Amino acid sequence: MLPTLMKFTSAPLLGIFYGFDSFFYSLGKSRVTSELVKMGYKEKTMNIILNNVKNYK
Repeated sequence: MLPTLMKFTSAPLLGIFYGFDSFFYSLGKSRVTSELVKMGYKEKTMNIILNNVKNYK
């Protein structure tokens, strides 16, 4: 009974968490790309935008 209850209550919470995670990831990615364009790194910026790179260095 307890595992079923945990799945029932944790599924909506995980969905909310992933929504926030995705939103703030997109927000950070847009800030990084705007700063890279200002610094003149247009190729690296296009690589981040088009390839959806998570680990940009």
